[in-house]
Amino acid sequence: MFRRMLSFVGAMAFIFLIAGAMVVGAQHQEHHKGQVEVEVGEKGEVSFGVETKVGDLILKPGSYQFQHRAEKGAHYVRFTELGKKGFSGDVAGEVKCALEPLSEESSRTAVFSILEAGINRVTRIEVKGENVVHVF
Repeated sequence: MFRRMLSFVGAMAFIFLIAGAMVVGAQHQEHHKGQVEVEVGEKGEVSFGVETKVGDLILKPGSYQFQHRAEKGAHYVRFTELGKKGFSGDVAGEVKCALEPLSEESSRTAVFSILEAGINRVTRIEVKGENVVHVF
């Protein structure tokens, strides 16, 4: 009986994992080198359907607004949680990033991620009008 219950729980966990991956897949567009592009709102708003890693920061599934800031020559991206009615003000965390130059200004704002060892990991963020990309 216990083994049967354990098998059932394992099967259900697998089904939820696959269903979650399908939801994430629906929110992304395929990009080069195995990366996927996540749609971003006009104000830097992005939603993740699964737990997502940015640098050392782990974001729970949900909606966030990201913002770049610089201090003493270092660059950071801050993620603020968005509630169901919009901005909640709860800072989820901040991650140091590197800036890499682009040959021209970006024509879109986009978050790029890859699936690494079963974990969604943000690799870069482009911001419309900027001539650099934020790399993690």
